[in-house]
Amino acid sequence: MGKISIMDIQPTRLCKDLRGRFVEIFGREKSGKTSTAVMWPKPLLCAFEKGYNALVNVYAADIDAWSTFKDICRQLKKDDAKERYQTIIIDTVGMKSCALIQ
Repeated sequence: MGKISIMDIQPTRLCKDLRGRFVEIFGREKSGKTSTAVMWPKPLLCAFEKGYNALVNVYAADIDAWSTFKDICRQLKKDDAKERYQTIIIDTVGMKSCALIQ
């Protein structure tokens, strides 16, 4: 194990945004997880189930197959998609969603 100098340690700093970060929101059904997530900047909702019908003005892609999700991931690598979408929401990944992988 290497040595560490406590005199070289720098203080932590507050990050200004969550770009490049992964955040997981966990909670009971109907507790407002998706409603909260779509309020973040420039959201795209990747919906493995259609539970967003009460939300208005949301960009949502219905994921009906694993190939659909992989195609969306490929498209998100393009510059125009990076400009349009800043927050990518994957909702809901559970046992039902895992069945799409197979």
